[in-house]
Amino acid sequence: MKNKKESWYSDEKGRELDKVTLLSLYKIYHDYMGKSLNRHFNVRNYYTVLLSALLGLYTGGIIQLVIAGINVIRWSMLHWVLLMLPVAVIVLSLLAIKSTTRYYSAFLRRVVLVAKIENMLGIDSQVKTKKEKRPRDLIWEKDENFMIKYYWESRKAFEHSEQFIEKKKWKGDNQWAVVTFASFIGIGVALLILNLLVWF
Repeated sequence: MKNKKESWYSDEKGRELDKVTLLSLYKIYHDYMGKSLNRHFNVRNYYTVLLSALLGLYTGGIIQLVIAGINVIRWSMLHWVLLMLPVAVIVLSLLAIKSTTRYYSAFLRRVVLVAKIENMLGIDSQVKTKKEKRPRDLIWEKDENFMIKYYWESRKAFEHSEQFIEKKKWKGDNQWAVVTFASFIGIGVALLILNLLVWF
């Protein structure tokens, strides 16, 4: 008798999944797809708030520096905080890019699986809406296909799913997340250089 792990594998020729199994998998991966995207948003927002707070702390330290004078603060705790904050901003920004991209890639992998299941269920560009049976109040009545044209055209532009994931993970919301955190890196580098010029 096969154990639970082995029972998930098909034979060398593969096996066909029935519609009940496909619908169950569709529900599971569609749910995972939404959760992965939400995690991406949560991680993006978390790091954005954290990095903004660090820059706000740095600004407050600079104001204190101007009020007290550089010679008074030199080699104090505030001095070390101001020295280390730009480094923290750079490191956390790099970590933020890696984390948001990981969760966005996980979202795209679910998109791929959902798209494959839709295709196996026959939900593709061949599904048409019959003109003679359309209700009178049908929204977007000029649409001939059930599927949104953009979805299946964008999928067909790639030869395999890994190519789709690799290309799309730098698009959409993750593109703006990467640009945002790259900007934080730029600010951190500029502040680090300013620190070196002022303090040493």
